[in-house]
Amino acid sequence: MSISLREPLSSGQKTASLAVLYFVQGLPYGFQDKLVPLVLIERGHSASSVALTRLLLLPWLAKPLLAPLIETVIAFLHHLPRCARSFSFSSLSSSLIRMLN
Repeated sequence: MSISLREPLSSGQKTASLAVLYFVQGLPYGFQDKLVPLVLIERGHSASSVALTRLLLLPWLAKPLLAPLIETVIAFLHHLPRCARSFSFSSLSSSLIRMLN
């Protein structure tokens, strides 16, 4: 069995890959920011209900503020023993969802 290594990407391929990733990452933001309000107005929703859709953008706005905190928590959890790391963010989020219901 032989192992073949891929050739490294050229500078142009790296730039194109980065451009595609940025575009794809922005699609959900653009969808919520531009398309959803247009569809809601077209379907006869009130201006106040359309304005409330702006709350959907809060995760993108809070991301730069919360990222350092999340990275700190992950770094802290990484240094804990393996048994203590079993309580992950997924179990934390599912616990929060249960409390909200």
